[in-house]
Amino acid sequence: MLRNIGSFFADRVSRWLPESLVFAFILTMITGIAAVVWTPTKVMELVPLWYRGFWTMLEFAMQMALIITLGYAIGISRPVARLFDGLANRIPSPVMAYFAISVVSLILVVVNWGLAPVAAVFAAEVCRRVKGIDFRMACAAVYCALIPWHGGLSASAPLMMNTPDNRFIQMGLVQDLIPTSATLGSSLNITLIVLSFILIPLLIVLMAPKKAAAAFDAALQFERAGKTPEDTAALQMDGDRGIGFNLSDFLNNNRGVSLLIVISGFVFIVPYFAKQGLDGLNLNSVNFFFLMVGLLLHGTPAHYIAAIREAVKGIGDLIIQFPFYAGIMGIFMFSGLSGVVAQWFIGISTTLTFPFFAFLTAAIVNMFIPSGGAEWIVLAPALIPAANELGVPLERLIVCFAYGDGLTNLINPFWTLAFLPVMAKIMNVKPRDFMGYSFVMCAIFFVIISLAALFVP
Repeated sequence: MLRNIGSFFADRVSRWLPESLVFAFILTMITGIAAVVWTPTKVMELVPLWYRGFWTMLEFAMQMALIITLGYAIGISRPVARLFDGLANRIPSPVMAYFAISVVSLILVVVNWGLAPVAAVFAAEVCRRVKGIDFRMACAAVYCALIPWHGGLSASAPLMMNTPDNRFIQMGLVQDLIPTSATLGSSLNITLIVLSFILIPLLIVLMAPKKAAAAFDAALQFERAGKTPEDTAALQMDGDRGIGFNLSDFLNNNRGVSLLIVISGFVFIVPYFAKQGLDGLNLNSVNFFFLMVGLLLHGTPAHYIAAIREAVKGIGDLIIQFPFYAGIMGIFMFSGLSGVVAQWFIGISTTLTFPFFAFLTAAIVNMFIPSGGAEWIVLAPALIPAANELGVPLERLIVCFAYGDGLTNLINPFWTLAFLPVMAKIMNVKPRDFMGYSFVMCAIFFVIISLAALFVP
């Protein structure tokens, strides 16, 4: 039955869902209309508010572009490729492939959501080697692993609330830090993490088509084209120019040059994490770590730059969409629309139901502000005082907000950009091809998280 439901929604979404950039345009229009209807904002004031937010996420956009580029470069390095090759060759069937892709993706994303491109590399390697895998389902398996990201080690809101002298303390919303042991280590978060690891792989297997469509069977397409899985992983390198010793070629292909930089980087990053621990996890530290690891794995500067050139081919969609989502965030923030939305749900909440309505508020607003950290900055000034007034522990509020933020990523094509550029390198696939499956997963986990928010202590 679940397979039929998944196929039904996959077919409908493939017909209805536009390109992710067009989806951002539609959300922009909806946000503008909502701001005019429900706030004092005038029509002529919308564009200045939109423009005011347009460039507020440039740093985050660059961080995201680097996460994908550097993560993919690690994934196509020879040591990691050999590791993935060994794992993929031990997977005997499509069912085991879907299960393995789900579990590996969940592990990587819970450690840090920035590892989603590495999960995509693993999924792509499996799809190249195992016949009968529906590539759309493999994409859905990677995408659905994002559900618990905001309850993992890179969780934006919990880490913000545990950062000394954070903006929420400065604003007087909270008096002290809220330790991650109280949020990420809470029974609610641990319950949802465990349920994610049990149910997501199981549901992916149950939704998977019995037989993959030939057009979406990567291994079959490779065989028909007379290719081996290694063909697409090969990097184009400059050859010997035949002119004897050349200083530039010597430096470009010298492992010592890369090693000197890597050693310098680890002289900083190892003591940094030893001192900061989990609190040191952020996009900058992860990108720096990825950069050093990538240089180490590729060996020479020439080989690494070839990997980077290969990696950057797929991030154009991400780069162009970030300003538009920042513009949407600008309308939400500066028109007061975010406060209006939050107050709607706060007004009908009780001590028991407030965590659920916080989850629902985050799930809705996440469609318009797809950055977890940015969304918490926008909603926290309304949610924290309401939680205090109703006597709801702030750590419970934070966890419920986090899962609302993570859940609706599955029905917004924007976050497919965290991994799809990697997958699309071996097969032309669009978000609309697999988001019907993620829509079903979103609906199922909406019920699960709602019940947990209401009843798990």
